[in-house]
Amino acid sequence: MYLHLGQDTVVPNGAVIGIFNLDVVSQSARTRDFLARAEADGLVEAVSDELPVSFVLYGKDGKTRVYLSQISAATLGRRFALKNITIGARIARPYRKRDRQKEGIEET
Repeated sequence: MYLHLGQDTVVPNGAVIGIFNLDVVSQSARTRDFLARAEADGLVEAVSDELPVSFVLYGKDGKTRVYLSQISAATLGRRFALKNITIGARIARPYRKRDRQKEGIEET
């Protein structure tokens, strides 16, 4: 399965390392430093020309990329969770219990 990050950008779900809210994580000096180094190394790709609100850390074959997205981390997280559901599997956050009940998904 693939995760749609916005515009014409999709990445394989299995290679997604993390989905982060830029407003929250950019308060950390370590995260700002990481993003600055990644940009200096040419590893950052903006998905659109709009102001990014999240970033997705992607890694495959020992190569890491950072995708800046205009789609919220919560929305990307829900998309990621929905595409990774298998029958009888436990659903990890961001779904709350009432969300799982509303969707008719049983917990294991």
